[in-house]
Amino acid sequence: MLVLYLRRSEIGVGINERVSPSDPERFKVTVEGRPVARQQRSQKTRDDIVVEAARLINERTWDHASMKDFTRNAGVTTGAVYFHFANKEAIALTIIDEYNKRTQRDAEEILQQHLPAMETILLTIAKFTRAILKDPIVQAGARLTSQPLVFDNPPVLPWTAWSTVHVQNLTRAIQEGDVKPEIDVDRYASYAIGTYAGVFIFSGLLNGLNDLLERVSDLSIILISSYVVPEKQAYWAQRALEICDATQPPLQLSTSGRLER
Repeated sequence: MLVLYLRRSEIGVGINERVSPSDPERFKVTVEGRPVARQQRSQKTRDDIVVEAARLINERTWDHASMKDFTRNAGVTTGAVYFHFANKEAIALTIIDEYNKRTQRDAEEILQQHLPAMETILLTIAKFTRAILKDPIVQAGARLTSQPLVFDNPPVLPWTAWSTVHVQNLTRAIQEGDVKPEIDVDRYASYAIGTYAGVFIFSGLLNGLNDLLERVSDLSIILISSYVVPEKQAYWAQRALEICDATQPPLQLSTSGRLER
């Protein structure tokens, strides 16, 4: 990128004073004329607001977190918050957008490994679950998209994006001989995504998400028992246990195909 060094008078700092050699970065500008350092600080402020808003939403829920709270926790002025975001909903939509980008990027990284489709499904579910537990943006995004009353027009892209990914993986799993060919992949993907959302909400209500990984492990095995071909159910159930690495005893498939603890 072409970089220019301007006199202070050209950026409104002083009258005909040249940039001090000891402080060049402060007045470095891009070809568009915006100071790089100022632009970076502005982006950092915006990022800090979004992250702290996500943390508060996770701790207090959406209804009990305010713009004033976001301002205080981010350590910025009210003016800085409103410079970047018109209102509370704008912050929420930014969180959801970033949540969707991060989770879809994770899914794409797993897809690029060219693993069997069932392995891809299980790895994607486990990675998404761990991201919910570790990344405040992902957790807040999952919370916000699971509460349709938050918005007048609830964002559906995260749900449709996940459903599309699941349809593609299930279709490939049928071709690879792991999933029953008679299942309706569109309906099944919709059901699986919706069930995961229910498990997420249930875990949050009862245990503050502390048992989410165990519940997702159970969900994976229940789904495997319903759509994987019988001769491969035991193998993929075991892989689900290994991939989720749950700390509590999960459900298991017995040799007769029954679910047991």
